[in-house]
Amino acid sequence: MRFSIQRSATRLRTAHSIAKDAEEVEAARREGKSLAAVDALAIKSGTKGYSLLSSPSPEDKLRYPSLGYFSRIGPVVLPYDTMHLVLSNVTQRR
Repeated sequence: MRFSIQRSATRLRTAHSIAKDAEEVEAARREGKSLAAVDALAIKSGTKGYSLLSSPSPEDKLRYPSLGYFSRIGPVVLPYDTMHLVLSNVTQRR
């Protein structure tokens, strides 16, 4: 059987949903939940926590206001891996 994404039971991930999931994981850390509980939540949500480019923390938003560009782009930034965005002009292309 081939893999099909049509009529998938998995919810569609958006910039808003990823930011919400990141906040839930970070809230679990702040509440002092066990490492196993935080890891299980991270695995379930697919997000380890705040991401500097796609879902920055409130502190990072204040520290790096120029990165607000990515939030203005919106969901277009989501398909790109963080390292690709950071290193796209640093490494040599083949």
